[in-house]
Amino acid sequence: RASSKGRQYENFAIGETEMRPSAAFLTIVLHVAVANNFPEPLIPERAQVRPVRSSWNSSILVGTHHKTGTVLLAKVFRLAAKTMGVPRSKANKTSTGAACAELFAARSPGVCIEEHTSDRTLRQWLAPGAPFIHMVRDPVAMCVSAYQYHLLATEPWLQQPYKDLQGHTLQHYYHNTSRADGVRFECKRLMNEIVEEALVFNATKVRAGTLTFFFESFSADFDGTMRQMFEFLDSGAAVEQLVKQASQYDLSRHGAEDERHVSTSQEKPALREMLFADEMLRDILIDMRVFLGYSRGIVAPEPGLLCSKLRTLCATTNVGFFSWCPHGRVVRGKIPSLPDCGEPANPRQRH
Repeated sequence: RASSKGRQYENFAIGETEMRPSAAFLTIVLHVAVANNFPEPLIPERAQVRPVRSSWNSSILVGTHHKTGTVLLAKVFRLAAKTMGVPRSKANKTSTGAACAELFAARSPGVCIEEHTSDRTLRQWLAPGAPFIHMVRDPVAMCVSAYQYHLLATEPWLQQPYKDLQGHTLQHYYHNTSRADGVRFECKRLMNEIVEEALVFNATKVRAGTLTFFFESFSADFDGTMRQMFEFLDSGAAVEQLVKQASQYDLSRHGAEDERHVSTSQEKPALREMLFADEMLRDILIDMRVFLGYSRGIVAPEPGLLCSKLRTLCATTNVGFFSWCPHGRVVRGKIPSLPDCGEPANPRQRH
């Protein structure tokens, strides 16, 4: 079919300078690329990033997501900030983030650990060129690790009974349902974190002043990864001291202080297979892995298509405590990187 762009074929739009696979063809390519299971992730190469000069005299944002190494970086920067003579604050679901907000408003020296980094975080706090360290992880591993952790953790919210779970706690539910249902439920609960991880990565990967770390890099080369981080922060003669201080948290050399934060490796392959067997989860997780570079693929979906997939996934649930997806509907604004995705919080606003 002739057009100003060239000839339209079933699987390719061919113009004078482009050859672009159609959406249907892309879906086939992406699914073939992962064979019959989620393979162990490729660890993308660390990009060579220029140091941000005088970082320790500015406001440093360290962005993580649930089960991407928050505990590790919080400990490392508690020591590093003390060594460099600056304050360290943390923002999470149990804090208001006021200390971090004040830090960035004043543009004063210090470090903020943001445990649930999102597009909103970047818009509210991050100044152009300011140092941003972003920790990401294979989305499938995030789901598996979160499920395993929540089987054992003692955080107060895990002991809270939910009407939607017949008055039981989430932890009780996980202990009394099949592993397949449990890990899939956890992955759906966590999906807004996974989407923000991927889309924040996509938005900042070429931003000046951003260094992205892949969680898996710490197992491959703990000291080298820490060294790159402190060199990025222009730590000068203190680099080796900071690396040595951080080495006490290397699990290959020292056991974990709290084993609940370390997943049981023997069970992981089976749990990954259980996630892969769920077609809706598999489709979205593949997209997110492609965004992040953990799976080979051509492109990830446009925002509208991704929103449609998330709404379809959300509709398979019906609990009120999923922040992004209460009672089976995506609430507009709850996925900051997709601000127009979903329904208004107030149904009267639909018209």
